[in-house]
Parts: sequence; C-alpha cells; structure tokens
Amino acid sequence: MASGRTAIALVAIATGIKLLLFPAYHSTDFEVHQWTLDYPPLFAWFERLLSLGARLVDPRMLEVSNLGYETPAVVQYQRSTVIATEFALLIVVWIVSRGQSASTRNLSLGLVALHPGLLIVDHIHFQYNAIVGAICAASLGPVLATGQASALLGRLFPFGRGLVHAYWAPNAWALYAGLDKLAGLALRALGRSAGADSASMTGGLVGVARFQVLPQIGSGWTFGLSLLAMAPCLVRTWKRPEPFEFPAAVLYCTLVSFFWGYHVHEKAILMVTVPAAVFALADRAPGDSVRQLFFLSVLSTYSLFPLLFRPQEYAIKVGSGVGMKGI
Repeated sequence: MASGRTAIALVAIATGIKLLLFPAYHSTDFEVHQWTLDYPPLFAWFERLLSLGARLVDPRMLEVSNLGYETPAVVQYQRSTVIATEFALLIVVWIVSRGQSASTRNLSLGLVALHPGLLIVDHIHFQYNAIVGAICAASLGPVLATGQASALLGRLFPFGRGLVHAYWAPNAWALYAGLDKLAGLALRALGRSAGADSASMTGGLVGVARFQVLPQIGSGWTFGLSLLAMAPCLVRTWKRPEPFEFPAAVLYCTLVSFFWGYHVHEKAILMVTVPAAVFALADRAPGDSVRQLFFLSVLSTYSLFPLLFRPQEYAIKVGSGVGMKGI
C-alpha cells in the first residue's frame, strides 16, 4: 500500500509540473500534430477521439482551414491530452517493473514520469511520443490487411527526405555532415570550388540535401552499416537466447538504428533513453551498463536543448538536464 501511495504521489507531482508548463513555448508541431496524418495510420482514429472532446472546448479548432488558431482554451486542451495519454506509458512502466522492490518500482516510475526528454519534446515542444509507440504497433495489422503496406513503407522509410533531418540528430551522419561543411570551408578558403550548393544541410527546410565535398550516402549504405553494427548482438542472441538479456539486445539495436539510420529525427533517441531508464533499475543491466545508460540519457537530453530556444525556457531545460545527471 505504501508503494502505491508513493507512486500516486510521484505521478501527481509530475502532473503538477506538466500543468505549470502549459504557458511554455510550443513549436509549429502544435499545428502539425494537432490534426495530422503524419503519425501512424491508427493515429487518425486517436485524433478522432480527441476531436470529441475538442468540440466541447472550442469547435473552431476542428476547422482544418483555421490554421494558426491558438486560444488559451485550445492550448490547454491540447496540452491536457498529452498528459492524459502519457498515463498509458506510466501504467506499462508500473506493470513491467513488477517483481522489483517497492523503491525500484517507484524510482522507475519517477524517472519516466519526469523524464527530461519527454518533458522537453512532448510537454513543451508538443508531441505525443509517449503514446505513439503503442499506436504504431496497433496500426500494423489493419494497414497490412487493407493492402496499404507500400504507403506504410513510404512513411517508415522516408528516402525522399534526405540523409539528415533539418535539425541534425546527434549521430554518425551529423559528424559526417559537419566534416563536409568544414571541408567545403577549407576548399573555398583556398580559392577552390566546394562542389554542390552550400545552402543545404542547415537551412531548416525538409528536403534532399547534397554534400559539398564528401561522397553522397544512400539508404543502402545506412542499412548496411546498421546491419553490420547489429550483427554481433544478433548473432549472439540467436546462438544463446537469454530472456533477461533480450531487452538489452533490443536497446542496443535501437541505438544502432539511431546512430547509423537514414533521416533520423533527434527525438528518436527517446526510443532508447525512456526504456533504458526502466531497464537500468531492473537488475538486468550488466556490469557498468547502468552508468553508461544514464550517461546516454544526460547526453541525449542535452542534444534536445535547441528545440527550446527561447530564454523563458532556459531554466526548465537546464534544470531537467541537471536533475537527470544528479540521479
């Protein structure tokens, strides 16, 4: 009972903090993700469910042509839906941590409920990352049954959008793109042509951008490098399958996909750091892995800081990062 009361108190504190973030900055994703089909197919039905409540709050927010409509009631409703749907993730964390001590279960719940990455991306920047994973999994069956597999592949593998996102994810291709920038600057300083148009990688616009000096990287290369990096883990798991080691293998392969994948968004690191927070406390992380996982969480939180560029949110993002490091 004491464990349950502590869990309720943790969730209540986390919810209170998220309510205080209502007036904070939100990106254009507020418009994009308000009534969008940019997420998995079942997300449309999720939005349909949200629209039932939205009609009661302010019917004008349901007008598709009413772009840029942001009354206080609209913002409060949208922010509230993010908080409400995140409870699904918290329930999963509580269930998965069964068998652990009460303090470990509560710490796991607190780490996810107050995860700085989710606070920055979902509750300030405004997205639904906490619930979209479950929606994605539930979407696959109906999509395949209706013959829309090719459309799904087009969304899952955006080869027409370039190797790197407009805001570079902190992975191998950010280093590669940065090296290309430096090489271009060096060539121009020497009075030589830098090849492709230089106004590309950092313009903030979505599209296929070409490297100026270094060879172009296609999706085949990213797939091959990802598979090569995963190979030791996959072979070991195949030869010696251990149930308790399987979560670590999944986390490793997800991290490899983030590091070597094609057109990876910076927010995709949450697919590693959020489950890692639970995994690290479940007595299943071997050796020094716990410290490494938390180091990764701190590093990934720092990489999300540019999403919040206003001075008003500076203390929030820095405080969340310091809090994670303190743990």
